[in-house]
Amino acid sequence: MNKMRNLSEIRTEIDSIDEQIIELFKKRMDCAKEVGNYKKANNIPVLNQARENEILDAIEERGGEYGSYARLLYSNIMELSRALQHNIVGSGADIKEVISNVETEIPKTRRAVKPNDAEGWVKTSVSLRASTRRRLKAWAAEHDMRIQEVVDAALETYLGLE
Repeated sequence: MNKMRNLSEIRTEIDSIDEQIIELFKKRMDCAKEVGNYKKANNIPVLNQARENEILDAIEERGGEYGSYARLLYSNIMELSRALQHNIVGSGADIKEVISNVETEIPKTRRAVKPNDAEGWVKTSVSLRASTRRRLKAWAAEHDMRIQEVVDAALETYLGLE
């Protein structure tokens, strides 16, 4: 019969593992930075979906009983690496500029855009960084608007559809 370790022992081991993980994470992000610089210099897109899928499939298989957790972990790590690379190559600079100056481009009242307008609405899926969503939500609330109205106005301005 195996003796169960006490919680303190287990947490000490986890702390030791975490120390190793953070050092490896920093090394991995340094490599991602190098990749971003290479991609910028050679005009290569940041995302290579086929490569990511291959890596995630292999990670899930190697993860054994924790395969789906390992896949999720690496998916998040890859997302962080891509974010770093996007910052390096300057991806989205045009839309960032539009969004940062959007205050002068959008109406100041909720009544300006109604979900039941004649054109209709279409659902899409757009991922935002949590920090971006928080800032967007706060800005929208300060201006008595919904997030959707702010995004619509920014994209219409960016696309020249005003």
